[in-house]
Amino acid sequence: MKILTGAIRADAGRILIRGETRDVRSPAAARRAGLLPVYQEPALIPDLDVRSNLRLTGTPVEPFRAWVRELGIPNLDIRETARDIPLAVLRVLDLARALAVEPDVLLLDEMTAALPANLAEKVLEVVRRQGDSGRSVVFISHRFVEISALCDRATVLRDGATVGVVDIGPGVEEKIVEMMLGARIEKTSVAAARMANETPVAKTATRGFRCATCSSAPNCTTSPSISPTARWPGSSRLRARARTSSSRRLPARSGRPAARSPSMVRR
Repeated sequence: MKILTGAIRADAGRILIRGETRDVRSPAAARRAGLLPVYQEPALIPDLDVRSNLRLTGTPVEPFRAWVRELGIPNLDIRETARDIPLAVLRVLDLARALAVEPDVLLLDEMTAALPANLAEKVLEVVRRQGDSGRSVVFISHRFVEISALCDRATVLRDGATVGVVDIGPGVEEKIVEMMLGARIEKTSVAAARMANETPVAKTATRGFRCATCSSAPNCTTSPSISPTARWPGSSRLRARARTSSSRRLPARSGRPAARSPSMVRR
């Protein structure tokens, strides 16, 4: 996102907006090109009031006010200092400031993460209308329900690199998760395993897990299955002791009589 908006210089590639190549070397150049970001952290200067923040970016006040009301905040005082405004409201103000200049491309980073349900619903509705009106929206989120409701396609990044681009449609969620994890997901039925008196096992080895058969490292050749109950060595033994301790007498220590179990104390 910072590469697209000129905060970080790109090593390669090019930026095209409406088919025209744009040379974006700074956030100001990105703004002139029609690229407007809304970062995950509030971008208003905390020691200035809202009006002064708008003046710094050349944002028209009346369109800004209209968008603030549209986004669910009817009574904003633009003379209020930014540091005195709640985080959720600051996020909405950043979005309203971007919308007020009618950008060609709107970049939103985890826009709804800090919002209550009522404001998040308003934001999603406004963003959806932006896409319907012909503007491009890059919507960065880890919430698949929002991605499926807003987006036409998804680009999946892992370890800083693009690993796939998919069109949003029925059944695409599992494919996206597989691209995110870098491994195929194999579904297992825990209920069926219990009925067969077997221990459920995970099909993908994970660092730190131990072999279900011999309790050795994940690369063991004895069994390719990894037991989720063996994540911490000895955890099963600890649980077994916890279950049986209340029904056994503790051994005598230093010549003192043996302690009675909780059940005997109650009697």
